[in-house]
Amino acid sequence: MTSYVDYTYYTGTYKGTKIPSTSFDKFGLRASYVIKNVLMGKDYTDYNDTDYTTDVKMATCSIADILYDEETYADNTSNGSITSEKIGDYSKSFGNQETVSKETDKKVKKELFMYLGMTGLLNRSINCVYTRY
Repeated sequence: MTSYVDYTYYTGTYKGTKIPSTSFDKFGLRASYVIKNVLMGKDYTDYNDTDYTTDVKMATCSIADILYDEETYADNTSNGSITSEKIGDYSKSFGNQETVSKETDKKVKKELFMYLGMTGLLNRSINCVYTRY
């Protein structure tokens, strides 16, 4: 499978800045697989006489950002991964990998609904269809 987006689209159209060009292929492809799984084989280029390519590409970029955050911001100390951080009156919260994975799943579902929720491409059973990648 090829990725639904390339780095030029990510930086130019989506205006992404998180993922460096050297890492984008990995996260773009992983995000594309997430999208492919939730679409369940639907042709997004001609679904109900509408081309949803832009929606799919934007969702892919957004999910790539989330996957990148999950992998790169993991703090490998004995405390676990950073789950939140506050600057004023400094505060830092840690969670284990399971907590971080659940939060990532929530973020991914939120982005799927934001970009693809009104397209008809998502199955009502998205909670069953979308599983940990």
